[in-house]
Amino acid sequence: MRPEKSICPPVHGNGYRPPTNAYRRRQGWLAAVLAAQLLGGLAVLAAPGQEVFPLYSWFLFALTPEPVRTRTELRLLELDGQAPRVPMPLESCRELVTPAQAPTVVRLARDLGRACAAQDESEVQRLRRTLEDNFVRRAARYELVELSYSPVERLHGGTEQVRKVREFKTGQP
Repeated sequence: MRPEKSICPPVHGNGYRPPTNAYRRRQGWLAAVLAAQLLGGLAVLAAPGQEVFPLYSWFLFALTPEPVRTRTELRLLELDGQAPRVPMPLESCRELVTPAQAPTVVRLARDLGRACAAQDESEVQRLRRTLEDNFVRRAARYELVELSYSPVERLHGGTEQVRKVREFKTGQP
C-alpha cells in the first residue's frame, strides 16, 4: 500500500512550486544572445583586421608579428665632456629626462627618424631645437640609431642590429 501524499504548507519557502514559463523565457533570451553574437561576428568580417576587441576577438594570435621590426632611438654619447661606458638611451638618462617625460623623448626620436629618412632638413632642425631646448640643455653629443630585430628571435635571446643614422651635438647644425 502506498502512503498518501500529505498536503503540508511549505516550510520557509522551500515547498513545491508548479512549473512556470521561466525556463522557456530563459531559452528565448539565450537564443537571442547567441543570435546577436553570431550576427555581430559575421558583421565584423567587414572590419579591418577582422576583430573588434573584446567582443569579437576570435583568434589568440590573429595577426602574426612582422619578421623584422625597426624602431628609432636617441642615444647619449657624451654629456658635459664625459662619455658613459655604453651609449645610453636618452629617455633612460635621469639627469636629463624624468620618467614622465620619457614618452615624449621616444616620440621625438621617432619623428626625428622620419624626418631624417625623408631628408627634411627644416623638420630635423625643428625637432632638434625642441629636444635640446626642453631636455638636453647641457653640452652633449647624441646619435639617432635604428634598432632592427625579429620579435620571435628576440624572445629567445636574439640581439638587435644597430644602424647609426646621424650624430648630433647640441648647439651645432
